[in-house]
Amino acid sequence: MEKNEKKPALDLIEKLIGAEEEDALRKFRAGDFQARLEKRIQKKEGEKHRLSFFRQNPKLVWGAAGLLLAAGVIVFLAIPGHAPSEVTVKTLENVLSQMPGFQAIERQPSVNLNSRTIPPAPLEAFFVTVLSEIEKQKASKESMEAKSPNPYEGYKPSHLNLQKKYEILIIEKSVERFLALYSQKFKEG
Repeated sequence: MEKNEKKPALDLIEKLIGAEEEDALRKFRAGDFQARLEKRIQKKEGEKHRLSFFRQNPKLVWGAAGLLLAAGVIVFLAIPGHAPSEVTVKTLENVLSQMPGFQAIERQPSVNLNSRTIPPAPLEAFFVTVLSEIEKQKASKESMEAKSPNPYEGYKPSHLNLQKKYEILIIEKSVERFLALYSQKFKEG
């Protein structure tokens, strides 16, 4: 008896599955799968043959990269940095003093090295100018420090009690409120 009851239920399930399959096939055939597939294949092939901007214009890309690099170097050189430390300056001085042309930098017209006269080079003249400017700046800085001592040295401000601090804060807040209101009215008008 149980087998008879199961058989109509299985038939009903098979009929439902068959109906679903027929409905899906009808929708699939109506969608023109072949044409959509061909369109998609052509689209993918078009994307494969299209080159990127960087591969189409390598000279332009490298030129722009070179310009950006040059601009970065110019900005780096144009922005003044802080003065080098004394250790760095001493190291540079020791290295330069061991070079054969360094005596020419020290304002000698020529250097005798192994019975040959070496005239100063343009780079050495540049070093002479730079070193003399550094000496002038150092001397002027030392003279300015000696002439003008700190005017606030030894001055101790008076101690503010809580009442004075409170008064200062109230005055600052009222001025701040006034300026805020005035700036809003100024913007409106």
